[in-house]
Amino acid sequence: MKKNELIWSRLSDHLDDSYKEYVLEKFRDCFDYSPSAYWNPVIADLVKSMKYREDYFDDVQYKVAQVKMKFGYLRFYVEGADDFLRGCIALAELQCSKICTYCGSYNEKKAETGRFVKMCVKCNVDEEI
Repeated sequence: MKKNELIWSRLSDHLDDSYKEYVLEKFRDCFDYSPSAYWNPVIADLVKSMKYREDYFDDVQYKVAQVKMKFGYLRFYVEGADDFLRGCIALAELQCSKICTYCGSYNEKKAETGRFVKMCVKCNVDEEI
C-alpha cells in the first residue's frame, strides 16, 4: 500500500469519500506522516480548509510535504502555502497542543514531564505507577 493510501486510511474516519482523491493527490509526495492518531480530526479539518481554498481560488495549489510531531507539537509542512493556509496551520498546531497524545483528552492540564511528549496529568500519573 502506498504512503498516501495509508494517510487516507487514517483520515478517512474524519472525511467523507468525496475527499479521497484530493487527499491521495495532495499527499502523494508526502515524505513523512507520523503525527499522533488523536490529531487526525484536526488534520482532517485542515485538509477541508485546503480544499475549500483551492476550489475557490484557481491560482492556489498546495502540496503536502510532511506532517509530524516535533518537540511535542504538530508540524504541517506544505509547498505553496499562503497566508490563509499558514493561519489554518497555526490554528491546527494550537488545537493539537491541547490534545493529550496518550488518551486524546482535550484541554486538560498538561504534565511537566521534561520530555517533548504532551500528556495530561492523569496519563502522567498512570504512567508512573
